[in-house]
Amino acid sequence: ELEKECQLYLEKLKCRVSNSEDRDHIQQMTRDQHGSADWRELRRTKLTASNFGEVIKRKPSTHCHNLVKRLLYHKEINSKAVVYGRTHEEDAVQLYIQEMAKHDINNMQVQQCGLYIDLEHPYLGATPDRLLGNDAVIEIKCLPSLIEVENPFEKPPSNACFVVENGTIRLKRNHKYYFQVQGQLNITKKFFCDYYIY
Repeated sequence: ELEKECQLYLEKLKCRVSNSEDRDHIQQMTRDQHGSADWRELRRTKLTASNFGEVIKRKPSTHCHNLVKRLLYHKEINSKAVVYGRTHEEDAVQLYIQEMAKHDINNMQVQQCGLYIDLEHPYLGATPDRLLGNDAVIEIKCLPSLIEVENPFEKPPSNACFVVENGTIRLKRNHKYYFQVQGQLNITKKFFCDYYIY
């Protein structure tokens, strides 16, 4: 009986997003992200890329009950870090655009985006912070934890989401943000992510 109900639910999801036109329509109508009731409602029925890290890193010995409950009955989180991120995201976007212009990389259009739904697996979704041209997403992290750190990009704290190797900054491959970015790339069908730390 449960398996039958699961199949019916999946069919219902597939009917809502049966082709790329449906998917594009949803992505466009949810561009306000947190400010969009449609975005909040559609996201509620999806496992989103922002949660991939928690799902992937869950130990097999840990019961999934609490994780499933939290994902299904998600309450709005308003921690200091989340509020800081939302408050400064637009500032970060503008600084990103200025930085790209300094390096003569201003021919790529930065644009808002909404919820992308995976066509093959319509229970998966992703909302990158921005799109960059036709081939990339931008993920912005406004990290208040780095404000007090002197030279965080030369010697990052051990709990940072990134490492510096030979002068190159990259995400830690075991960090939840790494799994988020991989999910975004797969679901949006983009080729790379410009990860910007503010």
